[in-house]
Amino acid sequence: MDPSSTVTMVAALVGAIDKVGGWGIGGVFFALLLIPCVIGLIGYRLISGLFSSLDQRIISSDLKTESLFQQMAAKYDNNVKLVEDVSRLVKNSQDLNDVLIEIVKENTRALSKLVERIGVVINRKD
Repeated sequence: MDPSSTVTMVAALVGAIDKVGGWGIGGVFFALLLIPCVIGLIGYRLISGLFSSLDQRIISSDLKTESLFQQMAAKYDNNVKLVEDVSRLVKNSQDLNDVLIEIVKENTRALSKLVERIGVVINRKD
């Protein structure tokens, strides 16, 4: 940069500072120090709001996951009860089968005896 352009730039800055309304150099430096703090505060509030929103979403997701887990646990318990009921039904069915087999055997024995007695009665008449 040549000296004339530097002088022109400084003159432009002094003119701009003069037009700011008489703040002077101290006011401009104060504004330059205050602006980053304000921007930082706004950025902090935005970031903390984003983290709060993210935290709420995570909590909501955890609650949904817990609810789904409880539903799955209830379905598992229902399936266990169903298996136990079916097992009991099969056992009762087997017991009923055994009883029916015994009834058929007893009926067969009774009918065999009946046939023998009928045969004896028929043979006596002859």
